[in-house]
Amino acid sequence: MSSAESQRQRLLRTKNGRQPALAVARWRYRDNLGAIAGCLTLRYVDDRLLELLARDVEIPVWRPRQPAWRRQAACRGEDPSLFVPKVEDEERTAVPKAICAGCDVRPECLAYALDEPMLLGVWGGLTTRERREMRAEGAA
Repeated sequence: MSSAESQRQRLLRTKNGRQPALAVARWRYRDNLGAIAGCLTLRYVDDRLLELLARDVEIPVWRPRQPAWRRQAACRGEDPSLFVPKVEDEERTAVPKAICAGCDVRPECLAYALDEPMLLGVWGGLTTRERREMRAEGAA
């Protein structure tokens, strides 16, 4: 018996030394659902519920819709880390700004970045700091 298996057995024992009617979720680790089923700690779990939890199930994931203009962006296909340098100095932002300069959807990109203050890096040809200053000027 492996150490993980013996640990599971110890965790599942009740005061009188017996295992509760837990069905132990069969300790399947099939993606995340198996991990969830393996971690159930309810004392009395229906076998059917465990069976359902252990199946491969598609879970819909919400993702924000990307604006249509992004499909025409000049940066599409470029390495994203190029546009989010660790330090936004002139040397590191020159290449992304050059890509943005020739982009057909630059105004839309800049408007999007101005509406989303949490975005970092070069968007619409401006750095995070430049956009912050632009917002401050607009508010004044």
